[in-house]
Amino acid sequence: MGPKQIAIAGLGVSAVAGGAGFAIQQSYKTSATQDNKDSVENQEEKIGDKLKTAGIELIATNAEDKFWKIAWNENKDDPDVKGSNPIATNANTLKTWCTGAYQKPISNTEDSEKVKKLCVVPPLTIEAKLKKDNKTFTTNWENKHGQVKTTPGLIDKLREVETGLSDVNDTTKGKAALEKWCNNQKPAELEPDTYLEKYKEIVNLCV
Repeated sequence: MGPKQIAIAGLGVSAVAGGAGFAIQQSYKTSATQDNKDSVENQEEKIGDKLKTAGIELIATNAEDKFWKIAWNENKDDPDVKGSNPIATNANTLKTWCTGAYQKPISNTEDSEKVKKLCVVPPLTIEAKLKKDNKTFTTNWENKHGQVKTTPGLIDKLREVETGLSDVNDTTKGKAALEKWCNNQKPAELEPDTYLEKYKEIVNLCV
């Protein structure tokens, strides 16, 4: 092989070696970039921690199932759980999504907003549910009694607090009994499987 051919061959080897070195260098840069990104995300404050620090009361990861069932009932009509790509389809999947989202970096603003809406501690009493829905009891009990006195079963409810009530049409005793019955419902705890029906009844009779 002549000097020229040797030089060309050497150039080819150098080119191959150089190309391999460039590829390795690029691979290293890509890997380093990803490592840096992962490191930043690992160091960044998590959604759950940040929101708790801000005073937002999130459902604990080890909370009773009741919390997640009520949270699901309260949010099942939300667009994020009703759309073509819902993040949850029941209480269990809502829990899975929320507890996973708690660990995501706070820079994930989309999930952060969803957590603030879907994963907060739900109302646990009738009074808390009324407050959440911006509903208040009537202040005109005589008028309310007149509106609802024909409601089936009302006399039995009013007798729970006014045993002397014999006629649901008795305005004086009826309105006082209705007000007392309604106020007695406020501390009642929400039962996940039945509270929506009970709440609807209370709104009808008391709001």
